[in-house]
Amino acid sequence: MGETARGTPDGLAAPERVARVTGGRGVLVVDDEPAVRNVVQSVLRTAGYEVTSAAGGREALRAIYAASASPALLLTDIDMPGMTGIELAARVIAERPAVLVIFMTGDPESARRARERAAAFVAAVLLKPFTTTELREVVRATIGEPS
Repeated sequence: MGETARGTPDGLAAPERVARVTGGRGVLVVDDEPAVRNVVQSVLRTAGYEVTSAAGGREALRAIYAASASPALLLTDIDMPGMTGIELAARVIAERPAVLVIFMTGDPESARRARERAAAFVAAVLLKPFTTTELREVVRATIGEPS
């Protein structure tokens, strides 16, 4: 069963296919707000994860297609212009089903919609604002410790 972050409304039933992944495979952080993206990236790098970031869905897809290996985790904001995090995750999972997904949002209604629309592939939803400890814990619970 997947993990949910403290403060996530109503929790989240994770799909059966979500499993911990050991090793230091990368995390792709996607958020259209540079401040959020930079803080999340910094926290995860400090925790020992290999992190790349993108400002939106199209940029994230380009990064995934250009990489020699898929990230272990897609950590994406839900509400972004152009392509939502849910749409991005669905496209990534369709082609790379081993990628695990954590959504971030500041809107409880978006969190609820994500649980409904993406229940088949979402490991957790982090409700903003979250603490650095909550971020590290949910990532560690989803993909394991960095190598």
